[in-house]
Amino acid sequence: MLISRGVFDLNDFIRLKVFSSYNNIHDKILYLYRKFLDLLDLTDNTFEKIVKSNYIEC
Repeated sequence: MLISRGVFDLNDFIRLKVFSSYNNIHDKILYLYRKFLDLLDLTDNTFEKIVKSNYIEC
């Protein structure tokens, strides 16, 4: 899931760079910031699940 999400983020980033309709720098920053927060949240949840599953197995 993390890999597929990363691919979507990459596609969104490429689309953002290519699209000339995103002329406002402020919009770009907010968009990337939101993507960054989403990625952090997903990473934390995934890490938490891995740690919990390892403790249960031990």
